[in-house]
Amino acid sequence: MRRILRSIKAFFGFTESNTIARHTTLPFNFPKGYPINKQLKIITVEGNKKFKKKLTELKLKTIKKKQYVATHLGNFHTDEVMATILLKYGKLIPNNLVVRSRDKKILKNAKVVYDVGNEFNPEMYRFDHHMYDFAETLSPVYNIKLSSCGLIYKYHGKEAIRGILATWGIQDEAHINKVYYSVYENLIMSVDAIDNGISQYGSGVSPLYRKNTDLHSRVGRLNRIFDKKKSEEGFTAALDTCEEAFLWQVYESSLFYNKIPDKKLEPEKVLINKSTDEVKEPIKTKNESNRRIKELVYNIKGEENGDRKIVYIIKLSKNFYLMHSVLRNEDKKENKLPLSKKLRGLKGKALNAIIPNAIFVSKDGLFSAGKTYNSVVKMVEINIEEINSSINSINSLMIP
Repeated sequence: MRRILRSIKAFFGFTESNTIARHTTLPFNFPKGYPINKQLKIITVEGNKKFKKKLTELKLKTIKKKQYVATHLGNFHTDEVMATILLKYGKLIPNNLVVRSRDKKILKNAKVVYDVGNEFNPEMYRFDHHMYDFAETLSPVYNIKLSSCGLIYKYHGKEAIRGILATWGIQDEAHINKVYYSVYENLIMSVDAIDNGISQYGSGVSPLYRKNTDLHSRVGRLNRIFDKKKSEEGFTAALDTCEEAFLWQVYESSLFYNKIPDKKLEPEKVLINKSTDEVKEPIKTKNESNRRIKELVYNIKGEENGDRKIVYIIKLSKNFYLMHSVLRNEDKKENKLPLSKKLRGLKGKALNAIIPNAIFVSKDGLFSAGKTYNSVVKMVEINIEEINSSINSINSLMIP
């Protein structure tokens, strides 16, 4: 068994020494010299005497109060590992020293204590979430209870992001805020939900297959690869994994918003007014890739004026127009408002007999194409007519 574990470690670049090989794949233009290359010192101890002995082994001078951060020992989880990364980029880890312990004296003398200690007090840098009456969320807009990761993100995450973006010459507060919420929704929120046992699909819904390649699974797997005697190596490997995920998400969110400034490069879209079911005139904008269009819709959903919501997106592609119906849930592939059943699967002459200049409509009604802009808008009009101006039908299909 040990031979198998050694082989697995060697395959992933882990060594038998006290420091493991860093193999994090970072964004291609991430600046050199930023504290990404600073290796954190990880100490795992049960009591204060062993703590002092560890300091001697690491050739560290006697550590005074508030000169390290502390989290619990034992099996590590994504929330405290990612929280450590947030503290690192928020420059809140004195001496780059992280102590894993449950000893009360060690916890008391730490500058920051997270995911342990049975105390939540942001002013004193205490970030535990295991109390019975704990119900903190990022803001009233969100209903996912925070873990230690979300707590540190709420109070110090913006500083971490601000420091990273500054290395790219980005100091605009509006941009920093957008990246802050994007990183929360696309990364931190899932860490919080999983740690608090909140199902992605709600109660009563069983997944059709298992997904063991997500961040939570990859971090959890490291507990099994490294035994207790080498838990510090496992924790360090988990730090690498979470650091990569965090930096990539900051990078992607920043790149996305930097390429698509607020409201200036929105995709063309057909809006339906709930009160009249009237097809609104699309906003004329520049062309973007399908991936960016979908991401933009998910980021700006609910921000439209009044009760209007994005229902269909029209994209100019070379010499024709493409249209797709916005999804309510990208993971579950629930469609918002598919096109009319009498149009689905039609193409060529059969479709042109109903709508001139139309090219095709997919069998599921998710996608369509037309030679002219009016031809794809006509598909929406036919759909609206079939719905028979039923406000309730439209509301039940709208993105919440």
